[in-house]
Amino acid sequence: MFRKLLVPTDGSELARETGAAAINLAKEINASVVVVSILQPLAAIPFYEGVGVVGAGADNLMQAHARKQADEAVEAICSIGRSAGVKCEPRVLEADSISHGIVDAAKQGACDLILIGTHGRRGLSNILMGSVTRSVLPYAHVPVLVWRNQEKDGFGAA
Repeated sequence: MFRKLLVPTDGSELARETGAAAINLAKEINASVVVVSILQPLAAIPFYEGVGVVGAGADNLMQAHARKQADEAVEAICSIGRSAGVKCEPRVLEADSISHGIVDAAKQGACDLILIGTHGRRGLSNILMGSVTRSVLPYAHVPVLVWRNQEKDGFGAA
């Protein structure tokens, strides 16, 4: 049914765990995986008073650093895939919106499932911090499988 999975990563522990779960699923169903990290241009990142004031040329340095981190995050999951014998395609893309970038990456990569992690935040922390996963859901043109490590968020833990 699913032949190509898209797994977004931001380099976090949750994203690595989700990537490992996606690799396991891909191996089980004989699918390939596209691992993507979305970079936002500095102009799209909100700055607050007293924060984000940078000198000339610093923005290029910050973008280069962000690109390096994104490459490393994507490669970390792809190396798990290669070790498991799963075909993995690394991608680092730029988009103004992370959630729209994820949906666009799924379209560009001809993926038929997006497997994305969630922290499972609720209440005020969810309102304040938002949710990329929740933002992907209404725009995705393919099914979205939301993965959450229940042992770490306290739900379902023994």
